[in-house]
Amino acid sequence: MQKIIIIKKYILEKGIGPILLGWPEYISPGNRLRMFPSLVNSCSINWFTEWPEDALVKVANNFLEEMDMTDDIRKRCVVMCNYFHRGVKNMSTRFEHETGRFNYVTPTSYLELILTFKTLLKGKKDAILNLKTRYEMGLGKLEFASSQVSVMQNQLTALRPQLLGQI
Repeated sequence: MQKIIIIKKYILEKGIGPILLGWPEYISPGNRLRMFPSLVNSCSINWFTEWPEDALVKVANNFLEEMDMTDDIRKRCVVMCNYFHRGVKNMSTRFEHETGRFNYVTPTSYLELILTFKTLLKGKKDAILNLKTRYEMGLGKLEFASSQVSVMQNQLTALRPQLLGQI
């Protein structure tokens, strides 16, 4: 009995024509492909399947769970990530129809989107906290300077008769 493996699909003018390749069972496919590398040159196998919507939601919730945000904001972020992912899928389909070239939108792309969002969110939070700290330190220095100015004004007021008497 022979094993049949689909190596590559060619799109012909009249439809899709898969190329089927068979070899004896006693020869492993890996060894056979190493002996004849031209069998797989320029071949691509579409192993990418779409995740269902509820899986995307659960994955996003799981990844964003450790972030410091309210539940309402987390839900909105999940909706945003799903919206971006669907938008990229739709644009990739349109790109394929217009140019004939593929852009695969995979579950890994979705995970990268969420990780990039987390990185950007953390970076922005750190930047805002840094600005807040600088602002508070600046206010503290202004308060200290204000108190020093009031002390100096009191000293000048006390020394004014002496200073006017020396002139």
